[in-house]
Amino acid sequence: MNENCTFPEYFPPCCPDDKAIDANGTVFRIVKAEKMTDDDFLSHHELRIAVNVEPCIRCGVSVFDSLQGAIHRQKLSPRLGKFIAKGILNPSSGKTSLPKKESRHMEWWAYSDVKRRTLFELV
Repeated sequence: MNENCTFPEYFPPCCPDDKAIDANGTVFRIVKAEKMTDDDFLSHHELRIAVNVEPCIRCGVSVFDSLQGAIHRQKLSPRLGKFIAKGILNPSSGKTSLPKKESRHMEWWAYSDVKRRTLFELV
């Protein structure tokens, strides 16, 4: 179990909000290369991109609750990466948003001490 269950200090207040749920189950993430790096699991905030997106959303890592959702996004945005990784999250991994119905996209707000890459393997 996660000892701290705290989010990074750069998260805005009340982020994630009370609609977020405990992370739990299999998720999929688009990654750049066959050899995954920690950079493949950085949020928009950490990458300093998408500066006009709502701050709490920028602090989350984009994942999908289905392989099909990840493949669909990968086809729409090939710049995101050529590979898909599968991860198993549990409540000590952080919180997630509920998946969007059509895209199956979710935000994952990882706790500070979670080594994100270690939870994933290539599909």
